[in-house]
Amino acid sequence: MHKILNTMFSKMLSHAAHMSTEGVETLLEEPKAAIRKMAVPIFVALLVVQFNNFVDNIWCSSLGVEAVSAVSLVSTLYFFFPSAGAGIGLGLNVTISNCIGAGDSKGASDRASQTFVLIAILMTSMIPFLLFCMDPLIDLIGGTSIKGLCQEYLLPLFVLCPFLVLSNVMAGMLRGEGMARESTIINVAVAATNLVLDPIFIFSLGMGVAGASWATMLSSVVAVAIGMWYYFSGRTYVKLRFRGIRFQRECVGTSCTWGRPRYWKTTYTPWPTFF
Repeated sequence: MHKILNTMFSKMLSHAAHMSTEGVETLLEEPKAAIRKMAVPIFVALLVVQFNNFVDNIWCSSLGVEAVSAVSLVSTLYFFFPSAGAGIGLGLNVTISNCIGAGDSKGASDRASQTFVLIAILMTSMIPFLLFCMDPLIDLIGGTSIKGLCQEYLLPLFVLCPFLVLSNVMAGMLRGEGMARESTIINVAVAATNLVLDPIFIFSLGMGVAGASWATMLSSVVAVAIGMWYYFSGRTYVKLRFRGIRFQRECVGTSCTWGRPRYWKTTYTPWPTFF
């Protein structure tokens, strides 16, 4: 029995190793095919950001004009978080790909781990500040008359914003090592979970506008959970390491710098509405 278990375990490890290098082999051996392969998950990622807000508006339309107005108004704040994650994810995408091309697997893992942990810490530390600034932000975007409904939607958004950012970061990390399918699964999981939870939270549980927001944010939690499972199940080339982590400016700065143009480009669209 012991030998049988050892054999089964060895086969599982061999399969995991194959999975972890499949995307990398595509990047190194067929770069043109890899570019075409990466186009789909990037398109899906952009579509999901718009889709979630669109679905929230549709379900909230049954709650009245004020509910739809509140969701539409605070969407200008919502877009900042996935845009930040998409920008950093793109920076990690480029950084990881460069490290893989140079044969530096440790460098790819270090950059991914340090950036992921730093973003998680920064976004978590921002939660009290965002909650404190909630009312002034609502007044700034012109939601004074429907402040209560705006608060209902923004509370879950601000409390769980780290997951909204990190889900997009993880999708970019996976694309960086050629795992287009896994990246797409994360983005599709966000849209599907939100689509299912929205009517349950809004109508079945009677949570109204707050239910739409909780459904959207919990879908991001599901996406992060799926991404973490990919990394800690040994299916990826890059390894996330959280123990004994030491931040290096070169590792974190490169990812954030290369992702900056994407962030500004993505967030430019809602700016006119915001001001």
